[in-house]
Amino acid sequence: YIIIFGGSVERQFHYPVEKDVLDRRIWNEKYSVWTVCPQDDMQLFLIRHALRTRLGLPVNFGDEFSLMTKVYNLPVSAFSFFSAFSNGSVHKTVNSLSDLGGINNVRKIAKRKMNFYGTRQPFLISAFVLFILIWFKFLKKLGFGKASFRRIAAGGMIVSFVGIDGSGKSSAVDRLQKVLYEAIGTQKLTFGSGQSGAGLLRRSIFWLFGSKARLSSHKGVREQGASSKKKDYPLYYKVWILLCLLEKRKAIKKCLSAKAKGKIILADRWLQSEIPDAVDYPRLNNMIVNSRFDRYLLSLEEDIYNAFQVMKPQLVILLDVSAKNSTLRKPDDLDFETAEKARRKLLEVSWCADKVVTINANNSISDVDQSIILAINTSLSKLSDV
Repeated sequence: YIIIFGGSVERQFHYPVEKDVLDRRIWNEKYSVWTVCPQDDMQLFLIRHALRTRLGLPVNFGDEFSLMTKVYNLPVSAFSFFSAFSNGSVHKTVNSLSDLGGINNVRKIAKRKMNFYGTRQPFLISAFVLFILIWFKFLKKLGFGKASFRRIAAGGMIVSFVGIDGSGKSSAVDRLQKVLYEAIGTQKLTFGSGQSGAGLLRRSIFWLFGSKARLSSHKGVREQGASSKKKDYPLYYKVWILLCLLEKRKAIKKCLSAKAKGKIILADRWLQSEIPDAVDYPRLNNMIVNSRFDRYLLSLEEDIYNAFQVMKPQLVILLDVSAKNSTLRKPDDLDFETAEKARRKLLEVSWCADKVVTINANNSISDVDQSIILAINTSLSKLSDV
């Protein structure tokens, strides 16, 4: 047990009398809980304020002290605690406290640095320390405080998740990131063109027009792309492809950076150019080039797909879901025939990776997660020590 004095600064200090306080505890019949005895409560109260005096923090406890004596109805002898605080004996006890969080050293360093600039006022030092504490609290709220700084010595590891719509790729990546986040550095990326991981502009388009899978015009153009005959694509489709490609290029840069830092990259989807009309195949192979914009768009897509040939993932997790379950999970995006065709095409792809693990995505979430973690641990064991 550690007694907490309260306050962002004071709670860093350990007052080693827990056993005595617990031995003298009192049972509260009204609330059915153990409480500290009045004498110990008063002593801890004074120790806390003595600690604040030592740290140069504001000390104004007269009203609270008087209230506590009235509530506890203590005898006059209890006021010896107040005398002890006044004559300095309590301060001697405080000087022996151990600084668990090192906060006092931070204050001393800050004071020494501030003195260099001639600002010796206690207010400025306290304000500086307060700013540091608030800043770290803010970072912790954002999740940085929980992120692990452990890295893979071999230079990172790419784990890509592939599967047809409704196979649970995005959900699996989200769940896995929560598991790995505090154990090792992770980076979640999305290489798809759907709503998962979409940027602000594409999210706005989805919000205005709904899922692209529902747009008959978009589906018609996409089906044209599967044929070998050259087609003249409408401008809106080209602009949409441009937005998707720019987001993919940005994700590629993040992927390379994260791998250089030794992180595990969890990639939702992985581009392939082997099987036409399969998932994540190039969309502009049969586009008629009429303008400089068309040439730029075609060149951008080619560069991005070439990059995926270089970024060889260490592990590809293929989530194989049945056409029936796929349509049940995504009824607005797929029909049974389309899902069956997409699944068949997906299984034909020879993914360029060190290892490909096929997992039955029809199983329960716990079984799927267990299989994914086992596959990742197996691949990690072949790399250098983390």
